[in-house]
Amino acid sequence: MYVEITTGGAGTTSGGLCEVDDLHRFSVRVGADCSDELVTNWLAESGAGRRAGDGVAISVQWLRQCTAERPADWQDGFQKMLDYAATKGWMDDMRTAVMAHFKTV
Repeated sequence: MYVEITTGGAGTTSGGLCEVDDLHRFSVRVGADCSDELVTNWLAESGAGRRAGDGVAISVQWLRQCTAERPADWQDGFQKMLDYAATKGWMDDMRTAVMAHFKTV
């Protein structure tokens, strides 16, 4: 699963969750033409998360909102993904955000 952030015409930025069935990888992919400022603004405005060092802290609440329609077995797998991330130190202390690798594509 990954969060994709892209720029459009007139400096607009959009984003969304992609490949939600892949619960073994997690990253944020950003278009090469998307500046750090645009990424930071989109994350804040969408409620998706925030920049955190070299990575991105993605809101668990936002992820759950984006995937609310997924079936129960998927939700169980998603919770296991979050639990695993917590054991690796890839979540904040309150478990409200999961850290994601930041990739420019």
